[in-house]
Amino acid sequence: MTRAGLFDKLTAGKSMAAPNPKGQNLIRPRKLLNAKGETPWYIDETTGKAPGYLQITVFMASQLFVGLVMQPFAVWYGELFDPIINR
Repeated sequence: MTRAGLFDKLTAGKSMAAPNPKGQNLIRPRKLLNAKGETPWYIDETTGKAPGYLQITVFMASQLFVGLVMQPFAVWYGELFDPIINR
């Protein structure tokens, strides 16, 4: 696709995502993601969003994971290659 064609597609408001017109679960194609008119348990019917307590809990869990798992791993990984880099 040329750059002009891509620009025309974007200005026309067309999506660049792969189409999923039937809302099917692409992992298990025979099973729909949600039954018609059914919303997941974590979605509030009035706002259409997850409740605040769930958003805060997920955010806090992600920060805990970063602080307790990813940060020490980054320090260990840096020390692993330190002798090679800083001879």
